[in-house]
This record gives sequence, C-alpha cells and structure tokens, in this order.
Amino acid sequence: FFSEMLPKCIAVLTPQSFSVLCAGPISLSLKVVRPLLPVLTAINTVTLRLVWPGLKPEPYLALSDLERAVKMSGSDTTLDVNQQRALAHIVSLADRRIDEWMRPSGSLPRFAPPLTLDKLRERSWESPYVLISEPDSDEIAKSLWLPGLATNRQKRLDTLADPVIYVPWCTSVAAVVERLAKENLQVAAVVNEHGQTIGVMTLDDILDTIFTTDSPRDVGDVDEPIIRVIEGGK
Repeated sequence: FFSEMLPKCIAVLTPQSFSVLCAGPISLSLKVVRPLLPVLTAINTVTLRLVWPGLKPEPYLALSDLERAVKMSGSDTTLDVNQQRALAHIVSLADRRIDEWMRPSGSLPRFAPPLTLDKLRERSWESPYVLISEPDSDEIAKSLWLPGLATNRQKRLDTLADPVIYVPWCTSVAAVVERLAKENLQVAAVVNEHGQTIGVMTLDDILDTIFTTDSPRDVGDVDEPIIRVIEGGK
C-alpha cells in the first residue's frame, strides 16, 4: 500500500507538487546506485541464463488491456470523440491484416527509370507518392515522395527515391508500421503467396485511416470505385 498505491494516488492528484518533492531523493538514489548497475546487470544476466533459461518476461501491457482502457475512456471527459476513435484505430492495427488496408497495385502511378520531371507532368493524380519499377520489369523497386522535390533540381528523379519494403499479405498493419519506422521508409509493397505484388501501403494512408476516418478502411483505396464498368452493360 505505501510503496505502490499511495504514492501513485498522490502523484495523480497533485502531479506538479509531488514531482518537485520527489526529484531530489530520486536524483540522489540514482547517484548512489549507478556504480552498482553494471554488477547488478551482470548478475541478472547470469541468473537468467543458468537458473531460469526458459523464463519469458510478461508483456508490460497486453492488447486486451489497451482495448479495455479505450472502452473505459468513453466516460472520461478528458478524451473527446476524435481522441477515442484514434485510440481505437491504433489498437486495431494489431488485428488488421495489411491486405485489408492496402491500395491496389495500380492505384499509384508507376514509372520506369529514368524518371524525369517531364514524365511526371504527363500524368495527374492526387497521391503525394509515385512508384518506380525495376529497369527490366514492372515490379516495384522504389517510391518517391513528391513534396520532397520542391527544392531539388536534379534531372534524374529516380536517384532520389527510397526503396520499398516487401511484406506478405497476411502481415498485420502494426508490424508494417513498426518496420517502416525502423527502416525510416514510407511505402510497403504487399505480395501474395506466389510472390506477386498485389498492393501497396503508404505511411500517409495509415495515418489518414487512424486520425481522419470514422472506421478503419476495408477497401484498398477510398478513391477507387468498388465496381467499375469494363464494357457496355457489364
């Protein structure tokens, strides 16, 4: 009670006063313990490998805990409807497969290298991305974020493009977001079980789905018609 519940309750009720009060003792404790940290870390590592080699740490926060927290936040006046919806969408990233949110592979313009500004002017589209294919095939190799070209005057635009990551269709959206952030990239190419590229997912699409839509997207491209006439009467 005195080591866990009481300090946390006081900190929630009076955060500023409590933080100022605790800053000094915490700083002093860190200075005392810091010289012992390497020894304690070594003892902990040896113990885990020799005594409990199969011990797996429990997750700090399970997905079900996050879902429960989002539901309970409905009665919290500090969260408005938009914030609750964004939190619910973020939690849903772990359960959503990438093929449910991806764009069809033909929804973004694709150019073969070399890419020049004149080629871009020949077509029009709304997305800030263009795809660049392999020199000898139609497979996606790179992506180019057009707003980043505002101050660049190079003739070969494909040299400024970033590589794309390739992910299987059954990968979760959360795993794709984590990998894009780790590799500092913005576009993922989705492949099926035969290795064929069936769609793409951009970081902008994911953020747009989380923060600006009422529900996670169930179709690949909100601008693409679900049914398209291919012949008269069909």
